[in-house]
Amino acid sequence: MWRRLIAFSRKRPQWVDEVGFPKLDEAMVVQEIAPQRRGRVKFNGCIWYAITEQQCFGPNQRVQVLYRQGNTLVVGPLPEPDRKGRIRP
Repeated sequence: MWRRLIAFSRKRPQWVDEVGFPKLDEAMVVQEIAPQRRGRVKFNGCIWYAITEQQCFGPNQRVQVLYRQGNTLVVGPLPEPDRKGRIRP
């Protein structure tokens, strides 16, 4: 049992892509999200409640997970890529 725990604890997540920029947490909208209404997103294989502070998002739209508030994710629009196609934070 301890060997499994130790082996699991040695795995570290990859927080940067191959170029060195931080990876963004993306989610897919399942149910419409509006500024004053809670919707749902699929994030890491699970369905989460989500809210947004600024704009509306429709189903099948990709969004960025900004932070978590209890059991609800706060999402926003994905940043635009630069001329080389890279997304900077």
